[in-house]
Amino acid sequence: MSHPGKRTSQHRDHDREDRDQKRRPAHTQETSSTDELVVYRILCPDKVIGSVIGKGGKVINSIRQQTNAKVKVVDPYPGADKRVILVYCYVKHRDLKHSDIDAADDDREPVCAAQNALLKVHDAIVDALAVNSDSDDEEANILVPASQAASVIGKSGSVIKRLRSVSKSFIKVKPKDPSDVTHSCAMSFDNFVQITGDARAVKKALFAVSTIIYKCPSKENISLETSIDELPPTIILPSELPVYPASSLYSMSDASMPSGHPSLSILGAPSHGSHVPEFTVPTDAHGGLPIYHSMVPANPTYNTPKCSGELLLRVACPADKIGLVIGKGGVTIKSIRKESGARVDVDDAKNDKEESIITIASTEAQMM
Repeated sequence: MSHPGKRTSQHRDHDREDRDQKRRPAHTQETSSTDELVVYRILCPDKVIGSVIGKGGKVINSIRQQTNAKVKVVDPYPGADKRVILVYCYVKHRDLKHSDIDAADDDREPVCAAQNALLKVHDAIVDALAVNSDSDDEEANILVPASQAASVIGKSGSVIKRLRSVSKSFIKVKPKDPSDVTHSCAMSFDNFVQITGDARAVKKALFAVSTIIYKCPSKENISLETSIDELPPTIILPSELPVYPASSLYSMSDASMPSGHPSLSILGAPSHGSHVPEFTVPTDAHGGLPIYHSMVPANPTYNTPKCSGELLLRVACPADKIGLVIGKGGVTIKSIRKESGARVDVDDAKNDKEESIITIASTEAQMM
């Protein structure tokens, strides 16, 4: 059971790792302007990031020392269930002829320090996950910019088909889905490359894919910062929540919502003279404001004698997703309140309810 204000060991380990990064001598950060950057981004399940970093940064520091590569853990992205681990190095010259993906496992030599570190970070993730898993299958997830992902796939999928055949693993390339909150850790140009199979197959495929990435420099600009930019004030709700069509929100027979009201045109409702289907509004146990199990605005003057001039929205959000709306330390919801000027309240009572109600209230002037 966690207590408010009490820091977890995972957070303490990350702080130590961050402090150690800052204490490192300046000469280790220096590179020549002619050196080429080789960068990989591997995804680590959030639940084991503490084990991958190690107590006092022991594990991740060991990888740095063994490979001479830079290894950094990026701050968590709201909604993402995986952490991004940056692994990179600078090379004087890319040996584009180096390494054959068909070579036997024992004959493969890392093409650079970053690739060596990438494989060791993967091993650390696998070891951490194995503690609570009996499966023999492994999985590796990396972020790959579109320009490099195209090389991994190849013309008509020729390269990825060969990779699958040679490694005996399953490799899937999927572009970022902006509507999927778990994809918030990726840049707009990123693709998720997932490799699954037995231990030997995954390691061989990861080596092959990272070799292609090495040989094909990214055309996109990949940030090496570990801190993340503040996200815009947006309520993040699961995509599986149903949304009623706008045309069924209001009845023209309801005097509290005149046909010429600007909200109707915004919502896409029919213009003057069109028939709008009747909408039956369920109410809560107290007979008060309507409850909608979707992002449906409630009529603020329902069962009231006159309009209050305030627009009220009530949204039902699954209880296990409400933390995404609130944000870490309330940062998301506070930002929404500040930027919009609206009142945003969350019924986050700890009970047996499967849904939490988000109430948003604002005057018409604030909504314009």
